Amino acid sequence: MKQRSSAFTLIELLVVIAIIAILAAILFPVFAQAKAAAKKAQTISQMKQAGTAMIIYTSDNDDLFPAGTVPDLSSVGVVRYRSAANAALTPAGWNGNAALRAEHELIWANCTFPYHKNYEMLDMPGSSKANIPTENYATAVLQPRPVNYAYNGLLQYASTTQIAAPSQLTLFWQGMGNESTNGAVILTPRLRCAGTGVCRYNPGGQPQADNPAGNPQQYVLTLTASFHTFGIGNVHVFSDSSAKLVKYADGNKLGFPLSTNSQIPYQFFTPQGRIPSAGQWAFRGMGGLRGANYAAAFCPDNTFAN
Repeated sequence: MKQRSSAFTLIELLVVIAIIAILAAILFPVFAQAKAAAKKAQTISQMKQAGTAMIIYTSDNDDLFPAGTVPDLSSVGVVRYRSAANAALTPAGWNGNAALRAEHELIWANCTFPYHKNYEMLDMPGSSKANIPTENYATAVLQPRPVNYAYNGLLQYASTTQIAAPSQLTLFWQGMGNESTNGAVILTPRLRCAGTGVCRYNPGGQPQADNPAGNPQQYVLTLTASFHTFGIGNVHVFSDSSAKLVKYADGNKLGFPLSTNSQIPYQFFTPQGRIPSAGQWAFRGMGGLRGANYAAAFCPDNTFAN
């Protein structure tokens, strides 16, 4: 008698492979969604901890928020700022420039380090990294630390008592979208500190008395990164240290003055969450509600009930 073979037939193998392929097609999107949800939860948690560190810092420093724009300590007898410096090194002095290290140590991400104790807390998991074109990373004397969050520069030296709506005013946000700057922290928006004297938010005009005429604030932005860091939203930390995902969708299209009540800073976004072009990045400002047109989502005295 012939012995029957116990091997699988070709048809049986093909059926099993087809079933596995179908299950994989069903499960892979679920795994991807779970991974994205975990990254979002981690980012919100990290940013909330960073916000708490900032609030503790203010309580130890006369209830004042730290600097955003890099001060010029080489200027003797007069207060000036390095208004062309859009970023401060993290940590300060990693490039070996001892002369500028003391200046960069005054910026929020560095001066609050004793409270958060971890630069990794300031970087979104999985963010793309962009180097500073002017820096030589091969000669670094310290490990450059990437930062994903952008400080609300209108809060520079502001008192916590000046904030009209702490639970709605952005403290920092993912101002460069899903991109992190390797070894630097970006400030956007930032006060235009091109004059002399302490540079503070002034709802009626320029942040410095002798500041040149023009826009009292500046933006640093990217046209390549997506501001839809999770889904169609961007994580914001508010001035009470709470954190949440703000849904950006295609931008802040509300008519004035309702547009001033939103945390969405820009008017236009593509379906991919990018700014369409250099001419279409328009921020939503306070307009006639203030003497100077500061960005509404970042004004300390904005009640968000206009």
